Amino acid sequence: MNNEEIAKHIWHDILQNSKIPWTWGLEFSTVKTIKCGTAFYVRATICGWVKIQQNVNGTFNVGFKPDEFGSYLTFNDLTSQEVISTIDRIVKEGVLSENTEPMEYKVAV
Repeated sequence: MNNEEIAKHIWHDILQNSKIPWTWGLEFSTVKTIKCGTAFYVRATICGWVKIQQNVNGTFNVGFKPDEFGSYLTFNDLTSQEVISTIDRIVKEGVLSENTEPMEYKVAV
């Protein structure tokens, strides 16, 4: 498949088959085809660019670039079902990592 076919597949088979993406404040004028996927801008609790790219093995990589940061946070090898829930969690709750364990800092005395 070429880039445009992959982007159409992502929009039709993943995003449009769920009501959740319509709650992200998606700016339709920003939707574009990228290499192996699509990208668009969202305005929710966290605003920024989302990119979804399909891997050769059929899984997806989701990148999110919040307005406050200079680079993409990337979630790799997601199933089509995980794409929506991952993006939804980021844009609505601001959850940027699965690591919820508290970190301990040791101080040398």
